[in-house]
Amino acid sequence: MAEFRPAFLRTLRREGVVFDDAGVPVPGRTGYIDHPADRGGETNFGITTADARKWGYAGSMAAISFDLVESIYRADYWTPMRGDEMTNQAIAEEVFDTSVNCGAVTGRRFLQEALNELNNQGKKYAEIVVDGLVGPRTLETLQFALALAPAYEAALLKSLNGQQYQRYRTICLGNPGQEVFMLGWLLRV
Repeated sequence: MAEFRPAFLRTLRREGVVFDDAGVPVPGRTGYIDHPADRGGETNFGITTADARKWGYAGSMAAISFDLVESIYRADYWTPMRGDEMTNQAIAEEVFDTSVNCGAVTGRRFLQEALNELNNQGKKYAEIVVDGLVGPRTLETLQFALALAPAYEAALLKSLNGQQYQRYRTICLGNPGQEVFMLGWLLRV
């Protein structure tokens, strides 16, 4: 089964968080951003002020605790995607990272869309509903697809990354002011 902690740390590193040798975030290197063009506003560890406030945090985003950040990531992203039930760590990490960066439901929809795109019009396995809710059918289909051939893991990862890129591209086409973030976004894909 997939593990939360490696997925969480991978995503934080992609958010710009630097860890010391003991795995503790280095103060001042937590990915804190307060860019005027950022639609998410002030963020730290990739957590927006709005998300922190939903969790009852009222302090400075620069001072948000690593423990709270971890709780938010687990409850809002990992648990809804049923990461603990996914049997492939690489896929779980990519769905998690995509969910964090594109929206929790969006990341899960991308997985469902990728599975449907690889089923050869239902000849390999049945279509699944693309609703952004990871239930038993999505998990079973993922497991079945991965068992078909080793190439399915690579294909799913490429599809998830391609969909993530397309999401960023669409954002920038709709609002050219967001292009300031495109380099960083693409480095995370």
